[in-house]
Amino acid sequence: MMSDRFYNPFQRPWMTREGAAAPNERKGLKLFKGVLAGGLAGGTEIFVTYPTEYVKTQLQLDGKSGKEKRFNGILDCTMKTVKNQGFLGLYKGISILIYGSIPKAAVRFGCFNTIKSLVADDRGQLTSRASVMCGLIAGVCEAVLIVTPMEVIKVMFINDNRLAQPRYKSFSHGVKTIAREFGIRSFYKGLTATVIKEGSNQAMRFFVMETGKERYRKGDPSVHVPKAVVGLIGVLAGAISVLVNNPVDVVKTRMQGLESHKYKNTVDCFSKIWRLEGTAAFYKGLIPRLSRACMEVAITFMVFDSYIDIIVTGAITGVVNVFITYPIEYVKTQIQLEKANGRGKLYKGTIDCVTKTVKTYGFKGLYKGLNVLVYGSIPKNAILFGSYDTTKSLLVKDHGHLTPREILMCGLFAGVCEAVLIVTPMEVIKVMFINDNRLARPRYKSFSHGVKTIACDFGIRSLYKGLTPTIVKQGSNHAMRFFVMETGKERYRKGDPSVHVPKAVVGLIGVLAGATSVLVNNSGGRGQDEDARAGIS
Repeated sequence: MMSDRFYNPFQRPWMTREGAAAPNERKGLKLFKGVLAGGLAGGTEIFVTYPTEYVKTQLQLDGKSGKEKRFNGILDCTMKTVKNQGFLGLYKGISILIYGSIPKAAVRFGCFNTIKSLVADDRGQLTSRASVMCGLIAGVCEAVLIVTPMEVIKVMFINDNRLAQPRYKSFSHGVKTIAREFGIRSFYKGLTATVIKEGSNQAMRFFVMETGKERYRKGDPSVHVPKAVVGLIGVLAGAISVLVNNPVDVVKTRMQGLESHKYKNTVDCFSKIWRLEGTAAFYKGLIPRLSRACMEVAITFMVFDSYIDIIVTGAITGVVNVFITYPIEYVKTQIQLEKANGRGKLYKGTIDCVTKTVKTYGFKGLYKGLNVLVYGSIPKNAILFGSYDTTKSLLVKDHGHLTPREILMCGLFAGVCEAVLIVTPMEVIKVMFINDNRLARPRYKSFSHGVKTIACDFGIRSLYKGLTPTIVKQGSNHAMRFFVMETGKERYRKGDPSVHVPKAVVGLIGVLAGATSVLVNNSGGRGQDEDARAGIS
């Protein structure tokens, strides 16, 4: 039941009957959903807040005076970075946090939810002491397993960028260089400071978040907490944690920098900063860290709370679908890249394509280029189901039904969103990779190398070649697919929303929906294939 004082326009009543949020959910599935949604929430937060993290680290690495001091403050650091390296200079080193943010948030939320399930009362509520304990353990786990090595790498990369001639050419090259020069143990420099920082961080943040939501509900767990309120509590939680442990963050940063050899241990680092630079040095980078932490906690909890079911359902669906169907996608693209006749024609048909591929490369040859679609499948399906579900929630009535016209409109909108945001660039990359594999000497060594080469050779705009046919294709695809799926399930229920639709029936309806969409718009996906065939002119 919703609270009388707040009406949520985004209610999804059908989700409580048949969706991922249905009652009696197994603990294992709940934990997995928490881990995956936490990871995706962490990835979202990094993209939004990284510039403030970059500036904060630069200021904390700055000396007190002389040659070691390069910036006079936040604005000076930002302006000099943008002037010398462009706006993207504020995102230098983001790849490191992206690689670490997903497992970091996954470990954090996974640990917290697991411990919470063990100590929560019958209503799922925690005492104040239990909230602190759950947050503390979650913070320590993420510090030991993920944060410490990733923070060392991040600080080393940003520090390297301060040199006249930076040495690290890429993420993998930098990690190998650090490991070779300083040893594997160097990735755990500042472990004590990081454990203290992350443990206290998450203890305070989860305590404030859980306590704030409990105060809003006034003891009634059925009361819905609006996302705006979750965001405000997140801002408060982030601010409190930063103000309390910023000195620990400064010590951690110094311990993990290129000049970490100056300090024997955490205590020695703390005492030297205190003695040589004064108390104020412990609050270097406070403002950018404060702004980032407020945004980080607000965004992470809002995304985690809002879209845990949508994101997880879409992400899992996308990954499973890609692994099962990719060989068919590979063969389809190869056939579409064929010219009618002449030297460019390699295959006589589908069976010939499969046979020659397996004979030449083995069965795994049918999975060449799979990583491109795997990288795109999670955000693609999260956007697809998220857009559809959100649009549906705006149009649906209390009974959870849509008219045929509304279903088509929701599916069309969802298809257009995924076409513009994800599908077009990922399809261009996929086709270019498969086309490159047809050459006697393929050029692309890896996913990142291929994307950089495509962008370098043809420009960023080339990733949006074929945008119009992709919008038409994806929009019509999902308009038809969601229409057939929703109508088919409705026919099976015969007007009774409480009737459960068996998975076998859903699968059969899905086959019909997929076949209908393909037969109608098979020509819509050829725009990018033609561009790739011509080398994206």
